Amino acid sequence: MLITHITWTLHNYCKAGCSYCPSSQWGGDEPRPIEQYLNFANYAIEHFDKMKRTINWSFNGGEPLDLFDLPQLLKFCKKDDNLIELTTNGGRLWLDWWALESHIDILNLTYHYWQQPNLIKFIIDTFSKKQKTVNVTIPIRYNFFDEDFSRALQLEKEYNIKTIKQLLIQNMDWMLGYYPYTESQLEAINGIGSQSKKNMLGDQTFEEYQEHLIKISPSFAGQKCNDGIEKLNISSAGFVGGASCGNTYLGNIWDSNFKLISEPQICNMRVCSNLEDQKITKFP
Repeated sequence: MLITHITWTLHNYCKAGCSYCPSSQWGGDEPRPIEQYLNFANYAIEHFDKMKRTINWSFNGGEPLDLFDLPQLLKFCKKDDNLIELTTNGGRLWLDWWALESHIDILNLTYHYWQQPNLIKFIIDTFSKKQKTVNVTIPIRYNFFDEDFSRALQLEKEYNIKTIKQLLIQNMDWMLGYYPYTESQLEAINGIGSQSKKNMLGDQTFEEYQEHLIKISPSFAGQKCNDGIEKLNISSAGFVGGASCGNTYLGNIWDSNFKLISEPQICNMRVCSNLEDQKITKFP
């Protein structure tokens, strides 16, 4: 079976108001009418069906649940047993999950400090009973470390699972690095790290990091690549690219003349540094 992976950031709108989340991640326009999302999904399904390809969908946001008719979109994309992956904070309403669960195969659930523990447990119970994958990420605030870390340990103990204890990045800018966690806080999470690091590159400069990537990455320059066929990334504004390298730009899904491609693209990149991009089929 030929599979196309589509990662779709539905919007950058979120009503949760997390203290550590910059407005670039939640302050966008409210989601479009559901019909516009359904129109693109239908076009993509028909396009790749003609190529005898099935679609694995991965949806994120903003907060996807702030698209009121999200269950309708997931149900539509789930037809023909396409794989559906959803990244969400779980929202605030139990009712949402009675409408959502049957259309989701993989759930990436973020458990924030403001979330109702009983709702999180209900969601985990619901997916566990159906033997579906649930990955739980818990953002750990440096200034409320004990509270957040204890919440993670309690959930792990109750469900015999391993949570992802997420170190938070200042303004979500990796060049700024982590918030000022103490050495003991960093060691409690992963046993490594130092608060003296100025950014997430450690002791490397950006130029040194780039040079290291070039040395260890393969090159497919001049070869044909199924960039835009096996893999699509759709931004919150609707802009579409193929591989993460940015080799192929396809336009914007909200434009009336938008078209997907059916032919491999020539690689114009010096190296292929993304591990997922390296898995895309290449042709000499």
